[in-house]
Amino acid sequence: MRRRPEHDRTAFALLVASALTFFWYALKDMRFHLGGRRVSGAENAVHGALGLSQLALLVGAFSGAAAWAAGGALATALLGAGDEYVFHREIPGAEADLHAKSHLALFIFVAVALALPEVGQSCTLTSAPGAGCTK
Repeated sequence: MRRRPEHDRTAFALLVASALTFFWYALKDMRFHLGGRRVSGAENAVHGALGLSQLALLVGAFSGAAAWAAGGALATALLGAGDEYVFHREIPGAEADLHAKSHLALFIFVAVALALPEVGQSCTLTSAPGAGCTK
């Protein structure tokens, strides 16, 4: 049976701290969209898909399912790149600053998750969270 991050208090604390940092900036960005720059329906749809892909990444990282974490990270990278290229080419400086900080926080979360042996193991792309994978 695989160890999940909550079995190692230090690993779990690092994962939680990096996730909370990302959530902080993601929430600040969402508040900015609600009060500052209104976004189109298409941009909201992309943001919704980004949220789901980030959720898959987080679930994979916290459950030790490398396939979910990798799939979520890949989808987040592709959707995020499209979002930035299509919708964020000429955004206000304050919003660009929030995006840079949230992108960095998400990258730090991914780096922390990859550093944990529970996530960095060999799994198939169909491995569900909590399913057995080989090290």
